[in-house]
Amino acid sequence: MKRIHVAADRLTEEEAGLFLVSSLLVSHGVRTNTEAWVRIGRTWLVAPGSSIRQLRPDPVSAEAWVKAAVYKGKASRLGARLAGQSQAPPQGPCVGPTGRTSLKDIVSVRPGSIIVLWYSEECRDAGFQVDRLRLWLMPALANIIIDRMEAGLPA
Repeated sequence: MKRIHVAADRLTEEEAGLFLVSSLLVSHGVRTNTEAWVRIGRTWLVAPGSSIRQLRPDPVSAEAWVKAAVYKGKASRLGARLAGQSQAPPQGPCVGPTGRTSLKDIVSVRPGSIIVLWYSEECRDAGFQVDRLRLWLMPALANIIIDRMEAGLPA
């Protein structure tokens, strides 16, 4: 099942790097079935897990990775691509730190399906029932819930 995580809010380079790490990395490698979109200024940075290179989990390295991809023209060398405003990411339900429904209630796990989730501090469609949760942590939690649902375990 393919997953697409989209950071709807404009993020700093550090937050964008942490969002990519949260979306794409696991303890033993990269989620090759996952793609992450982050907005830096007017540009979308698209990072497919199947092709990214040199993304490290620490905040300093992740921020440097984003800066190299966006400002130094190294996106393709790092396995990512830049998309302008005319190339919007796919649409999906919006996930925030609080929401009307639980994330597991809006995610359907079917073989061959694509899950697209948008993340924003302003979202009220679905969410995580916590008081304060940073936007860049949400994809990691969503991935855990989806992994458990795919394995037939309770989310």
